[in-house]
Amino acid sequence: MVKRRYWLEHIEKLWQRRRLVWLSGVRRVGKTCRAQSLPAIECKWSAANFDATNLRAFANQYPKATAVVVAHDVAQRFTRREGAIALTFVSLEQLLAMLTGS
Repeated sequence: MVKRRYWLEHIEKLWQRRRLVWLSGVRRVGKTCRAQSLPAIECKWSAANFDATNLRAFANQYPKATAVVVAHDVAQRFTRREGAIALTFVSLEQLLAMLTGS
């Protein structure tokens, strides 16, 4: 893959400002490779009986990605390991704070 310094720096600047970045473009230009370090967000009703199967599959494809689980019953942010992946559990308010940088 060709390292495109301008685009990598541009995406990093956008990520620092907004925390939500939309990558679009024609096929086979490297969108997936650029997105590998972005967070995977899964929304669930309850953190208590969360099944990490989908996020484990995602982590196998994108090992640098951050895994975030949003659930209504999370009062305080916490992290739990599921094999090689660290899952960060947050409430919706905490997710918004993460994404907006506030």
